[in-house]
Amino acid sequence: MNEKNVSTEEKKSIFKKWWFWVIAFIAISIVVSSLNDSKEKMQPIIPQSEQKTEPTTTEKTNPTPVIEKTKVPLTPTKKETATTVNTPAPQTDRANMLVILKANASAKWGTNYEMVKYEYDNQVVAYDWVMAQTTYPDIMTKAKQKWGNNYEMVKYEYNNQVEAYKSL
Repeated sequence: MNEKNVSTEEKKSIFKKWWFWVIAFIAISIVVSSLNDSKEKMQPIIPQSEQKTEPTTTEKTNPTPVIEKTKVPLTPTKKETATTVNTPAPQTDRANMLVILKANASAKWGTNYEMVKYEYDNQVVAYDWVMAQTTYPDIMTKAKQKWGNNYEMVKYEYNNQVEAYKSL
């Protein structure tokens, strides 16, 4: 009889073992937990200060444009009949340009503050480099006209044009 008891215990289905159900419960818990974590990661995290949908009249918004607009009069009358033309902002002193560069980076990257800082820092370095260049002023003028306040691209354009000019 002892042999029969041992053989029936060995033949028990795996579903009747207590440790199987413990392992199954733990596995299911891990899967459900990971699904919840992935759903939370997919939802953007918005700071409470930015969750408002409409600004109130007491809040100030930053109306700094990326590109300044210049009014070009169509007729020389007192009545203001004008059209707007997108032109790069005129060259200003460094402090004003830093404000413009910050506004441009914020407009480009929104609330991705790491990218805003990265863009701003790169633009400031490029701006300082561009302002320090004195050779080939014609090439620099054309690069500034083409790229406006994007000083990384002004620097890139200038370097490429100077390299091409020197190779001639």
